[in-house]
Amino acid sequence: MNIGVVHFGSYTTGVTEIITRLIEANIESYRLYGIDWNRHTKGIEVKELHRESIAQAQFNGDAILSAFPEQYWNEGSKSLIHENIKLDYLILLGGSKETVSTSSIKTLHVPVSIFNSEDHSSYSLGYDSALNTIYSSIEKIRDTASSLIYNKLRVFPIQIPGNKYTPLVQDTALAINAPFVRQDDDEAITIIKEAIQEKNSRNESYLFIIMDHSVNHQSLEQKIAVEFDVDWKVMSISESQCVGPFPTAIDRIVIGRISDKIIELINTSSLDSGYIGIQDLQVTYYKN
Repeated sequence: MNIGVVHFGSYTTGVTEIITRLIEANIESYRLYGIDWNRHTKGIEVKELHRESIAQAQFNGDAILSAFPEQYWNEGSKSLIHENIKLDYLILLGGSKETVSTSSIKTLHVPVSIFNSEDHSSYSLGYDSALNTIYSSIEKIRDTASSLIYNKLRVFPIQIPGNKYTPLVQDTALAINAPFVRQDDDEAITIIKEAIQEKNSRNESYLFIIMDHSVNHQSLEQKIAVEFDVDWKVMSISESQCVGPFPTAIDRIVIGRISDKIIELINTSSLDSGYIGIQDLQVTYYKN
């Protein structure tokens, strides 16, 4: 059996560990192929993955498999049927389940995302690592903010990854005990005004406000400035900052359980089109 693997999204560290475990399982009943997108030729590339792939990636400091641009997958997946290597099955690591599934080849979708926004799974691999990284970054800002004496309140709108609202926004706010806003609207202005008033009443020197990159912080600043004299300083945390080389313990557990489940499905010849769901860190396979 020939099994293809595609990586969507930014959590390369977790994906690399899963692929490494699939290679090291050394199951004779299948060959593993990585599917890449060549940005120069604008075409799909299929390469066999083996132990030498691990060694070469480690030597070069690269990922075993680079991220496939999700916007090119619909056209790219169609060209797979014309490749010299006939793939019997595809493992889709990340991407939206509805967007990246293909009807031409049986697929297994695995929730890998720092945003934890898949409807069919309560957890996505990479989320805990991203959340911890964001928390640590904001705590460093807090250390600096708390050490400075200002004659007016310092407001830090902190933009975290995402171009639309995801659970990452609210969970970050809960972790650092700060308000969050979903968009630039009257509700957001009310939230920020109340937070400023509370901070001023306590004579505190700074305020964090959590938002994603879809929120227009400049518009918020202009509306707040009408009523409050504050020092407004925007801080931004990019997606690339959230995907470091060291997964958290929770994500390492999920990596192990996802890998074990895929290997179990291969060994028992149980692979059919379906998806992985994660609930309370337990990994379950569902057929479509």
